Amino acid sequence: MLGFQLLNKKIFLFSAQAWGGMFLSKHHYAITLAERGNTVYFINPPLNRFKKLEVNNSFVHENLFIVSYGFFGIQNIRFHSPFIYKILNKFNLLRLKRKLSFQPDIVWNFDFYGYCDNSEFKKSLKISHQVDFIPEEFKKNVTGADVLFSVAKEILEDLAEPNVPSFLVNHGIHEEFFNLDTLPIAENGKVKLGYVGNLLRSSVHYSLLTQLIKQNPEVEFVLIGNYEPSNIGGANNPEGLAFVNQARQYENVVLTGVLNKQELSKKMQEMDLFLIAYVKEGDSCRGTNYHKVMEYLATGKVIVSNFVSAYENQDLLEMIDRDDNEEEIISLFNRVVNNLDKYNASEEMDKRIAFAKDNLYSKQLDRIELILAEL
Repeated sequence: MLGFQLLNKKIFLFSAQAWGGMFLSKHHYAITLAERGNTVYFINPPLNRFKKLEVNNSFVHENLFIVSYGFFGIQNIRFHSPFIYKILNKFNLLRLKRKLSFQPDIVWNFDFYGYCDNSEFKKSLKISHQVDFIPEEFKKNVTGADVLFSVAKEILEDLAEPNVPSFLVNHGIHEEFFNLDTLPIAENGKVKLGYVGNLLRSSVHYSLLTQLIKQNPEVEFVLIGNYEPSNIGGANNPEGLAFVNQARQYENVVLTGVLNKQELSKKMQEMDLFLIAYVKEGDSCRGTNYHKVMEYLATGKVIVSNFVSAYENQDLLEMIDRDDNEEEIISLFNRVVNNLDKYNASEEMDKRIAFAKDNLYSKQLDRIELILAEL
């Protein structure tokens, strides 16, 4: 692919997460690809009800379109009748190709539930871009890709296929995180800790969060993200709901709910430190890499974390060793909170910000472009 450029291409981008709510890496890639002059069709996962296939402008960028459709009961069929599910998805891809009347230059697949069938796009460049481990029953859905990208070497190793080149590309961050005016922060005498993520996600380390909140009344825990049963996830997580109900009782906890991109960026600038607290056994990336790390790093503020393998030996996170040990994280947390001036010294903050800026989505696309040019 000598001279290959991600410019003026028609791109189908498949995702397992619909457009809306918190923006994840696939949403940011779609926006950045559109900003570079490509025409991007972001294909939502099918709704669990009948819906005609629609192609609408995203209102985020003139080159970015959102494709929506649905079949009655398709998400149940996915688990109970894989054969019928595959036929329905093939039918949908035919509808999509008829609607748009062209073959895409690139099929960029962040989905692992089989919404995209690579065999339907024989003349397109097929990219599989996985940010989490794929359940065994869905691994066949990445078959037929021309190239594989992931944010963790462990995921690449798990998905390795003969004759399919694979490459490590870290999570990215959008430039808007660095284009904020510094706003005065109201002082209330408390250290502000930020935690961003769905609080009903089953892998959240609830017992650790509860202990830290109870033991540190002088710290204001600002919990940013979904905390009510919804289509964002967590409806069947009683432990998460119990945690939220308990958290409401503490004076040092603020529940913001889901914030849009601009609100999130501004709120994160107010924090003194951030916390990552997951139980890796129940997490989709198994402690290898989290999208939120890059956004935390962009603020420059110190991050206290469970072990994250992608950042081992990089001196960017304050994290424990590989074993999930509550006492060790609590001890580390106390050490950081009591020495914030040291951990948030200007040289430490500059180092974190510089790393984040080197991983802008525009730079990640430059790296991907170079890789594709050499295939």
